[in-house]
Amino acid sequence: MQHFPLRVNNYGRELDIGTLAVVASFRRVYRDLLNRGLTILISQGVKTSRCASASRPWA
Repeated sequence: MQHFPLRVNNYGRELDIGTLAVVASFRRVYRDLLNRGLTILISQGVKTSRCASASRPWA
């Protein structure tokens, strides 16, 4: 976690108005990446099997 001071200049005086705390996690990024990868893998598998079955005249 990182903290950043928030300051404002008011008629030449610098006033502290608060602190911004930033918390970052890659958990959601990894989950979304995994979901997207699985979606692509499944959809490509379905397309491949459909094309393979369509190109076999004996099926």
